[in-house]
Amino acid sequence: MSSPPPPWPWTDPYVADLSLPGMVFAAMARSTHAHAALRSIDLAPALATPGVLAAVDGRAFPLMGGVIHSSRDEPVLAVDRVRYVGEPLAAVAAVSPEAAKAGAASVAAAFDPLPPVLTMRSVGLDVPLHEEHPDNVLRDVALEFGPVDESFASARAVFAGTYHYGASTHAALEPHGVVAWWRPEGRLWVWTSTQCPHLVQHGVARLMGLEPSAVRVITPRVGGGFGGKSEVFSHEVVAARLSMLLGRPVRLILSREEVFYTHRGRHEALIDLRLAVGAHDEILGLDADIILNGGAYAGMGLVTTYYAGQFLGIPYRVGAFRFRSRRVFTNAPPAGPKRGHGSVQIRFAVERLLDRAALSLGLNPLAWRMSLALKSDETTLNGLKIGSSGFTRCLEEIARMTAPLQCGEGEAIGVAGSAYISGAAFPIIPNRLPHSQAILRADRSGLFVLTVGVAEIGQGALETLRTLVAQTLGQPTDRVLAVAGDTDACPVDLGSYSSRVTLMAGNAVIAAAAAVRRQLLEAAGDRLAVAPESLDLVPNRVVVREDPGGKGMSLTRAIARAEERIGTVIGSGSYAPAVEPGPYPGGALGPSPAFSFTAAAAKVRFDPDLGAVEVTDIWIAHDCGRAVNLARVNAQLHGCALMGLGEALMEQAGLHRGIMDPVGMLDYGVPTARDLPRIHAVVVSAADPAGPLGAKEAGEGPLLPVVPAIANAVARAAGLDICAIPLSSEDLVRPSARETPLSGEAALR
Repeated sequence: MSSPPPPWPWTDPYVADLSLPGMVFAAMARSTHAHAALRSIDLAPALATPGVLAAVDGRAFPLMGGVIHSSRDEPVLAVDRVRYVGEPLAAVAAVSPEAAKAGAASVAAAFDPLPPVLTMRSVGLDVPLHEEHPDNVLRDVALEFGPVDESFASARAVFAGTYHYGASTHAALEPHGVVAWWRPEGRLWVWTSTQCPHLVQHGVARLMGLEPSAVRVITPRVGGGFGGKSEVFSHEVVAARLSMLLGRPVRLILSREEVFYTHRGRHEALIDLRLAVGAHDEILGLDADIILNGGAYAGMGLVTTYYAGQFLGIPYRVGAFRFRSRRVFTNAPPAGPKRGHGSVQIRFAVERLLDRAALSLGLNPLAWRMSLALKSDETTLNGLKIGSSGFTRCLEEIARMTAPLQCGEGEAIGVAGSAYISGAAFPIIPNRLPHSQAILRADRSGLFVLTVGVAEIGQGALETLRTLVAQTLGQPTDRVLAVAGDTDACPVDLGSYSSRVTLMAGNAVIAAAAAVRRQLLEAAGDRLAVAPESLDLVPNRVVVREDPGGKGMSLTRAIARAEERIGTVIGSGSYAPAVEPGPYPGGALGPSPAFSFTAAAAKVRFDPDLGAVEVTDIWIAHDCGRAVNLARVNAQLHGCALMGLGEALMEQAGLHRGIMDPVGMLDYGVPTARDLPRIHAVVVSAADPAGPLGAKEAGEGPLLPVVPAIANAVARAAGLDICAIPLSSEDLVRPSARETPLSGEAALR
């Protein structure tokens, strides 16, 4: 059996494009019950289906899946109970996709239905989904920072509201998929659409009873992730098991319906929030009670539970705050990390309540936020250390761009602010190892080959890392090649999630490039009889810094000279954040090496008769430190604006009679070209000492203020207290919910 072509990035395959010699196809049988005891499962009808070669059920996987070791509760395939419609029951492999689907459809399962838990509001009143959580609460977190009760007792004014944020899913264009091949030499090769190749390597190895060294994970081109491809999934593990049974490559591509069942999207949230404002318009206190609908299994829910409250202390200065955060189990597909993980819901609640307070107190919403903004080198009450902050400048940019505007009848502008992490300071699996590593080799042809373990998921990570190498070496970016996404060929990187790549992988890359630069300058200095520190690298040459037109040598000669002296010209770098956890339970969840800041505004047009909302303009000003690649940063700002628009107005992934609805892109509302508003994006530079060349994140933070900015605009245009996302036309036309309508210039005062 011949080997497949090398899976280097420039071949540009997606998983569904891969075809290996002898490859077979797999499909999964799924539960049709939201909650039921699994009395029996019979694979014989599937095995008797023409073309079917093998079948497995939950008995083939004795260990529980789950990323966080303290909350592993999800079987690879259901064993004794099913907990949501669409949960995987069995998998079959066959000679064609059609035969595999027919075999999966013939799996015979018998169920004893159980009462379902369909809403997080009824948790505690229903049958437990997991014996170890009789109250259906995964984790109940309660933390307090500063004198909260005293702050409310002494407040000039207190404001309170209850806010609901609906669940949504990622809607990445490429569905999840995997090709697994148990090789003749006794190693497992896995091509999978993932954001975290090394996480999948270790997760699949554990669930298969293998050493990690026996598993090679390769990430081809990934057609979007947004957090939805950052766990270890059932389809990856069952494809591996089927390949081991058959000794042949197995391909399993999820249908769009199955992607919706796999979900791991935005948690539905219910937030009771109180705000205490002092005599000088300062925020004396915030008090939040947060319930998160986690669906059937834990997943990364422990992180979400803490993130939902830990970021109450940013981006504004707060005198005291506390939160109670509970993630509950329901019979829905498991929720997980989606762009802006854990922060989008609480940001909506805080920014809405701030706007209500500003309206009541007669404050300009922009000017008030400027007076509250965190500055550089501040530390929040819960120990989040702010390096650089361009938040005030972001708000100033929004003020500048919106100042000339006039609003007509039914029109208004809303504003909001936010901050977000540049990668989590502590890994999901606790250890003291580097979070990112990089290797850079200088080729005697004059090219530089960068090897990193990150996954390119369409965000431009490799282009950004190549740019960092090029800038460090003083060379054009096209002289740097990048190899990534292969656990055999690449050093460890934790993955493309939590906006960590630019800062963490970037720091590792710069360290590797600096080592190569040093070797080249030392070799050139030896040949030219000039101190290395007097030399510089410019495109294709090594020159004397003070006399760049004088003596020097070509870059290729410098590389050759270095090879003569030391052999292969290679540099390595690694990065682990030098950040301390907060001195309290859960204090490792929230700290980051650097925080980005964003301000946003939205202009809307509201039709009170139809309850229709049109977003005509979105403005975003984002502090990403130093923009390594301005075009990529602007693309992220536009993408965040559109995703925020979708979540504010149309995206909803809820249950209807116990079944996720919708389960396809025809019915799931995402913005199209017809919904596209004018987007005005500005990048604010506030270089951070922790970032590579001062850079911070730009992939998630810009989303956070977009949803509340739209909601605040609608509230002002319609005279309504907007408390739920996505906005509903039915709710917007209810006269009982109306306050005093506002329009025109009053919308900004």
